[in-house]
Amino acid sequence: MDDYAAVTPRELSSATTTLAASSTRASSRKTRVYAFREFLLQSYGSYLQNAQLNNKATTPIVLDVAGGKGDLSWLLQNVDGINSVVLDPHGDVSKCSIPKSVRYLMEHPDEAEQRAVPGLPTHQPLAGLIPKLVGRDEFVTPWHLPVCLDQELVDRIKDVVDGRVNAIDEWKLFWDTRMNNNCVGKQDHAIDFKINTAISDADQALKTFLNIALVAGFHPDQATDYCIELAEILRVPFCIVPCCVFPSEFPNRRFLHTKEKVQNYTQLIQYLREKCPQAKIAYLYFHFAETAKNLVLYTVPAATSYHTRG
Repeated sequence: MDDYAAVTPRELSSATTTLAASSTRASSRKTRVYAFREFLLQSYGSYLQNAQLNNKATTPIVLDVAGGKGDLSWLLQNVDGINSVVLDPHGDVSKCSIPKSVRYLMEHPDEAEQRAVPGLPTHQPLAGLIPKLVGRDEFVTPWHLPVCLDQELVDRIKDVVDGRVNAIDEWKLFWDTRMNNNCVGKQDHAIDFKINTAISDADQALKTFLNIALVAGFHPDQATDYCIELAEILRVPFCIVPCCVFPSEFPNRRFLHTKEKVQNYTQLIQYLREKCPQAKIAYLYFHFAETAKNLVLYTVPAATSYHTRG
């Protein structure tokens, strides 16, 4: 993991191209989450373990921003014993396909052994994790916050953390409104709270946010800036893999000195580094592509990271 004081467009292009050329791991969408999980464990495994030991009354949480069906959270929860909660307005963790794949691999041990070998065309990272899951009769379905991580949510959390008058009441109103919008939204995106682990209660949602120990986002899209801002408010580290730029949706993304607008991926990385100068850069071990960015922007845990709130 390299820490670059600054990344120029040429350096960024060269670094990602070189890594892509040397990578032997398949770059399919299903395998990328395993590379991100490995990075999280290497970078934050001890920190999360210590957070749990030092705060036995609460459970430190990894916030899996834009986590979709919850593949990352499922792995962290069931393989690694790390409490992870999905935040995604359209995700449905009940549709995660990993449990079905795990059962197949358990029922076909010879196939699992073959797929567990790295470097082969048949390599399936999940197969290598089966020994950690053997003997389990049931698996844990991660909890799910069915909302967007946006400016309004960040502002409401900041008000609570800062102890602003009426902050709790305003939070409850905000959360209940979001939940009502989910229930009456488009049929394809409406959340059925009866059949999955979506968190609909305002108090439970707030407790979840206040117990966050790490903000993680693999291609968090429109939530990229807010991952950094939420982590700063909660005084916890963040680890994100930025992807899409959305220049028309974020016209206020401008460099501090030149006031130039952020228009492309290279500028986005430079802008985020300017937004958070202490952030470090690393690269996940899979092929770089326009739809598969592998650059990680992350901060290391500080001495003040994760303390009991509320």
